[in-house]
Amino acid sequence: MWSQLIETDAWRRWLWLPLAVMTLLMSWGAQAAFPVQIGFTLEGCRLETGATYDQTTFTCTDEGYVTGNLGKQWNELDYVPHRVTLHNGNGAQTFDFIVAGDYTPNSTSTTGWDDITALTLNASLSDGSCNAVVSGPVSITPPGDGAGGAHETIYRRIEATMAADETCVYDYAQRLSLGASEFSGSSLQSNLWNEDFENSNIGQKRIQLPVADILPQELDKDMNAQQDTVYIWNLTKEATPSSLSFQNSCERDDPMTEETTIRIEWERLPGEAGMVTIVTNIYATNPAHLDVHVSIEDMIYGNLGGGEVLLDTASAIDVLVPAGETVKILTHTIPDVDESVFGLNDVATATYKIGEIEVPGQTQAIASADVQPSGNEVDATAVITDVEGPITGLGYMFSVDSVDGSGGFTDGYTLGSMTAGPVTWESSQQSGNGYVEFVKTIYLDEPRDSNGELPDTATLLASNGYTAEKNASVSFADYPLVELTIHKAIDLELDEGESASFYFDVYKVMEGEDELVADNVEIGFGPGELNNQVTLGNLDPNETYRVVEVSGSDGFVLDDEQQASILLPICGGDVYFVNEAEPASAKAVKVTVPESESPAGFEFLLTGPGLDGGVLAVSNEAGDAVFPVDLFEGVYTITEQPRDGWELTGVSDGETNNLEGGFCTFTVNLPESADYEFFCTFENTRLAALIITKVVEGNNALNLAGNFDFDSSVGSLDALLDAESWSFGPAALSGDSVSHTFLDLSPGSYDVSEVDPVLSLFSLTDISCNDPSGDSTTGGFTANIELAAGETVECTFTNTKLAAPGNLIIYKTTIGDIGSFDYVSGDDSLPPFSIATLSEGVDTTGPQATFLSLEEGIYNLNEIVPPGWDLTGLRCEDDTAIFGETTVDFDTASISVSIDNAETVECYFENTRHSFIIVDKVTDPAQDPQLFDFLPDYADPFSLADETDPHMSGPLTAGVYSVSENVPEGWDQTDAYCSDGSDPGSISLQAGETVTCTFENTKRGYIIVDKVTDPALDPQLFDFLPDYADPFSLADETDPHMSAPLVPGGYSVSESVPEGWDLTDAYCSDGSDPSSISLQAGETVTCTFENTKRGYIIVDKVTDPALDPQLFDFLPDYADPFSLADETDPHMSAPLVPGGYSVSESVPDGWDLTDAYCSDGSDPGSISLQPGETVTCTFENTKRGMADVLKTVSGVAPNGVYPAFDFQIRSGSTVVASATTDPVTGYASFSCEVDVNSDLCVDVEGMAKLLPGDYAFCELDVQPGWLVTGSSNDGPLIWYSLSVGEDYIGECANFTLSVAETESFNVDNTPPPGGNARTIGFWKNWTSCDGKGNQYDRWLTDPEYYDVLDEFLPVALHPEMLIEDCAVGVDILDKRDVANPAEVGDGRKKAGDAAYGMAAQLMAVQLNIEAGAGTCPALMDAKLAAEALLVSIGFDGTGDYLKKAKGPNATVAQEANTLAGILDSYNNNLLCP
Repeated sequence: MWSQLIETDAWRRWLWLPLAVMTLLMSWGAQAAFPVQIGFTLEGCRLETGATYDQTTFTCTDEGYVTGNLGKQWNELDYVPHRVTLHNGNGAQTFDFIVAGDYTPNSTSTTGWDDITALTLNASLSDGSCNAVVSGPVSITPPGDGAGGAHETIYRRIEATMAADETCVYDYAQRLSLGASEFSGSSLQSNLWNEDFENSNIGQKRIQLPVADILPQELDKDMNAQQDTVYIWNLTKEATPSSLSFQNSCERDDPMTEETTIRIEWERLPGEAGMVTIVTNIYATNPAHLDVHVSIEDMIYGNLGGGEVLLDTASAIDVLVPAGETVKILTHTIPDVDESVFGLNDVATATYKIGEIEVPGQTQAIASADVQPSGNEVDATAVITDVEGPITGLGYMFSVDSVDGSGGFTDGYTLGSMTAGPVTWESSQQSGNGYVEFVKTIYLDEPRDSNGELPDTATLLASNGYTAEKNASVSFADYPLVELTIHKAIDLELDEGESASFYFDVYKVMEGEDELVADNVEIGFGPGELNNQVTLGNLDPNETYRVVEVSGSDGFVLDDEQQASILLPICGGDVYFVNEAEPASAKAVKVTVPESESPAGFEFLLTGPGLDGGVLAVSNEAGDAVFPVDLFEGVYTITEQPRDGWELTGVSDGETNNLEGGFCTFTVNLPESADYEFFCTFENTRLAALIITKVVEGNNALNLAGNFDFDSSVGSLDALLDAESWSFGPAALSGDSVSHTFLDLSPGSYDVSEVDPVLSLFSLTDISCNDPSGDSTTGGFTANIELAAGETVECTFTNTKLAAPGNLIIYKTTIGDIGSFDYVSGDDSLPPFSIATLSEGVDTTGPQATFLSLEEGIYNLNEIVPPGWDLTGLRCEDDTAIFGETTVDFDTASISVSIDNAETVECYFENTRHSFIIVDKVTDPAQDPQLFDFLPDYADPFSLADETDPHMSGPLTAGVYSVSENVPEGWDQTDAYCSDGSDPGSISLQAGETVTCTFENTKRGYIIVDKVTDPALDPQLFDFLPDYADPFSLADETDPHMSAPLVPGGYSVSESVPEGWDLTDAYCSDGSDPSSISLQAGETVTCTFENTKRGYIIVDKVTDPALDPQLFDFLPDYADPFSLADETDPHMSAPLVPGGYSVSESVPDGWDLTDAYCSDGSDPGSISLQPGETVTCTFENTKRGMADVLKTVSGVAPNGVYPAFDFQIRSGSTVVASATTDPVTGYASFSCEVDVNSDLCVDVEGMAKLLPGDYAFCELDVQPGWLVTGSSNDGPLIWYSLSVGEDYIGECANFTLSVAETESFNVDNTPPPGGNARTIGFWKNWTSCDGKGNQYDRWLTDPEYYDVLDEFLPVALHPEMLIEDCAVGVDILDKRDVANPAEVGDGRKKAGDAAYGMAAQLMAVQLNIEAGAGTCPALMDAKLAAEALLVSIGFDGTGDYLKKAKGPNATVAQEANTLAGILDSYNNNLLCP
């Protein structure tokens, strides 16, 4: 036998994305965004951590998620849980990333991962604001384009949207393919990538799963063939489970044991005389942690002399193979093959499903057999031998704990004893079908990180020599994980509020590059803590680990790296780190103002804890005064020593800074301040000087004598200024000066202002400051002075003697219009101004044009001539010319006036207005682009449209002019006029006048008629009658009708509406009614006529079962009520206008309305009927089913001999219907329970009508010793006992009720002896003393039929304990010690004591046997052993016996539990056939 993976090209082709999906992904990629400051964490589940796997969600419990190796326990078809955690360290954003895994490593390897589930939000671990992500389809890169070194990569593209500072966790799973165990490579990688399959913006995110430990999905089989024999035997064997895991053996504090069950079955099949009988058995082993469904196709071939042919095919569909188990899928038997057959072989092919997910690929098993000739032997009996062991694997032993089967050990083996094997068991002689079941325990002595196998070989030897052999081994392993503890000590006790943290990276030492297993492992310290530690778990055993202290809180020196080797069975290791705190230091920093001054030579004194009189330091050329001393915790002060010639102007950078005292302070707080250099900055500034100088200027012929004063807003300087005088005598000449110097001024801002000297006919004509730093400014009468340190600034104020003032007056005259005129001075000798005339030909001036008290000198002025005006006159009247000449310039409209010795000068400006003709074009409709040609007699011809600007002539002189228009075809000139009242053919243009002549033209229009139907493009023709043209016809699909050109006016058009249509709207594009169209000039009016076609509603009736004659009543809101059956024709409405309608059905009793829908998607209660639409609404009804029962006893009617029998129909825990049989005939029909939901059951004419579906049929209170058999429409009933809690309900069988079916049950009961046993719950309730229910009262009605515990008292629990009281019996059944023999339930519960557990089951066994229940050797053996055990421990139902048993008692307790299980199997009718 062998297994083989078959991978089809079809699966690979199935994975390739179609072009449409690839296009979608390319579009997605084009819109995608890289993540920005997103933290990614990728984890996977490692089962060795003790995590629990949920095969419904493909997740494991949180403790199982790790960032490295995923361990050794994952196998083919496992959906391995993965988890990605995202933290957004940036603003809100939408971004893409990729979850991926290795699909193939090269072009020849089998696949690794072959599916990735969509990502789901883990709400319990995520922020409440997190959103679901968008998961793209499962995709595979083209061959050779895999990521991270893979040949092909399987992946999903993910789009995530996150808010700022949000943390979101998403779960998904990746499936190990069929064939993953043969993946070419040491490990399978899972990765996170950015959208370009790179790790930028994400980082290296990878986890790996070792390939060497992946177990395959296996299919194996055996094949036997025997010729010419009366009987042929088939031998099968199954292990449940077939693989065991000791999980993390380093964490188990219980006995390291795991249990498995081996079941061997044999069948005696009839042979065919002279013919060959072939039997094959096919098994599937599922090592995965989730259930799979396996489908098998088995094909048996043989050679009948003409070459190999297919002899037979058999199959099994969707057989459940639970996680970790081996299941026999199919026994394929061919009973009558020709005796000449040879070369027999068998090929079985398996496909797999996980839930509804079909798995690509398949496995195959092949077997062959030679025909065993028997010579017409009988082989009527057989003996089965089973050899268990020897066990393999370091540290493993096993025991056989129980055997359910007839036979014994041939080598003296004792049940429950540990051994390495082999152990041999042999059955008694078997003459028919049978089985034997071994319960075994595998023991592990200590953590090993090893695996092993317990082989089990069964051999069947028939009485005439036929043999068959079957192997079934159990594999097992432990997966220990170790811990590493990092110990940390510091030498500084932290104060309240302080903390320190240290971080470590942990590496597994490897050949070549060490593997990082944990990074940034943190150990923190709080106030008063000097020692702390952290333990890192889930590490591989038998390895050496290197621990590196990578960072820590400031102020501590990091320790050297450490190593620890952790070798099993020791499960932990330790490393130790010590950190010492560092002291602080201090300096003073000297800053000088100005910077050019040297900062060296300044002395500072440092005082504080442990410094006695203090420590001196002198600043160097860099300005640093470093104190040569280590500083520890405390408050320190730095004080500057005074120095001549300098002013201390700043103290900064200390915790406190005192400028007046010249010192700063700071506090050293270790470790926070460790290795920190404290500093304070001291600033010193030099003094400055200020010189104020007064200069007088002017014509020396004038008297330059005078006294000048200065003020300052700075009080100290103002006092200095007031104490000085700047005076000039009568002999002063132009250019003379007086200066005063002010010394020892602090650097800063000053202002000096001269008192206005104008009263003495002096003018302040200049202020200038000689400032080396260049930051002083002047303005008005003030100098704003910035004195820098050590600087001398001189400010000079210059005054000029003034002459007597004169006057200037400007006049304006306009001709042809009035206007406003602006005047400016090019040299700013005069301010700008304007003059506005109020009348033509009148000289006009104003206050702005009159300048009084002007100083002597030249004043320049020019007029800005406005557009449309000409300067036609300019003159000035100036009678005096002492210091200069007054001139005018006509071309530039400017004057230059000399004011001398208090004279008044008058100047006159005259302007004349231009004249123009404007031609404007106006069309109706407005803004028409048509060009019109014009012929003027004052200019060249020109063209205008309404949308172009009017035409303006050049400047014209007064006179008579004309202009005419050439009217284009299709237009009419409707008016022509000029703004001054002139005719355009004779325009009288006045001086300064602008005349606008307007030409108005009107354009003709059109009417268009359009037809629109609902539904669109209907071919129906509609007739139209217009009053502006001949009649015409239109359909929706024809072109609209356009009229000939029409003059503006009123028109109409009407429609003749065909039958079956409605005119639903008629309108025109200009808002007119089609019957009254107001056609405007140049307008095209479109009139649209909209017609709507009527529709229909059809109602159809569909029933299950089909064609049922039942009539159903319908109530429509669009017609009279009507009735339908499935076999009648559907009902069609009259024509209906579009709109909303409804129709409802009255559902008859015994029917359910299972669906109601309309062809257009509407609900029948709200039908949206569209124009011209026919909507079909279908009502589907399902007929309910019924059930009845016919009861017989030993094959005949009860005939009143027995009480009535009670039956129930149940749905889950709900009782749906019940029935009580007729005592004579045994017949009963079911009625619904009173409070049952009518959706499930309703009575019609006294009989329950049940919703089709799955139910349980139960006979209530079947008494001990009675055997129940029965059948239904579907065949024999498969019975099981039903209890609620410990209360026995009855014997039940599951059935499926089909539509309209009446399920008829035939139930036969056979009285004792030899019937079924009942559980301890039954015997506790069927008593006179338990105080529950009415069972005892029912017994009183018919003691011959019913059984209660009381009637079998006294009963011996064991040879030395006789139960005589009902209360004692109930307490023993309830696993309580007996306090008061007359009272039930007053003792303590002893369920944790193995003796009481076994005694309760034994009590029920004794009562069942007394009641006539059938027995078997296995029961009787266990019963005797249980009685002997209770005698050996002196059990009398009081006190403790085997509670928390240790030492020898532990073995006794284990035996008691084993026997209790066997007895419980009997009481549940699972032990004896």
